[in-house]
Amino acid sequence: MSTHNLMVLLLAVTALGAVSGVLGLLSYGVARAVGSPATVAIAWGGMVFLGAMTLFIALLNMLVTAVV
Repeated sequence: MSTHNLMVLLLAVTALGAVSGVLGLLSYGVARAVGSPATVAIAWGGMVFLGAMTLFIALLNMLVTAVV
């Protein structure tokens, strides 16, 4: 795997991590908007963040196998 491919992969991981963070913050905001306590809203935001990152890691696995 070349250095260029590794840099693209690192950029993809960073971008998908940022998207996961935004999704987690959005779910936190929605949970707070419907009246959930802060601890429950944080838990929901964390679950959405981890779920999105799990999905994105699986997608990156397909990307890496296609590139290599």
